[in-house]
Amino acid sequence: MKKIAENLNKPRIEIRHDALKRVGDSIFKSECPFCETGILPVSRNQKTYKLIPFDICLYCAQRVEYLDFDDMLGVKEEKKR
Repeated sequence: MKKIAENLNKPRIEIRHDALKRVGDSIFKSECPFCETGILPVSRNQKTYKLIPFDICLYCAQRVEYLDFDDMLGVKEEKKR
């Protein structure tokens, strides 16, 4: 319990989703690289159900921010002219 409380109070850790190990056949669910027991499910906005770039481990409550979120969604950055 103490570890969970500590993680909830810490700032988010920036990570790349494409560097994480997937769980089963899911293209989004990943193993938590911090506790190696939990899952990072890729969270959704509770009102719109759209995927959001912030996540939390379902086991240790480590909070993360995906640096490659746009890549996960297939969004391509416009080329600067």
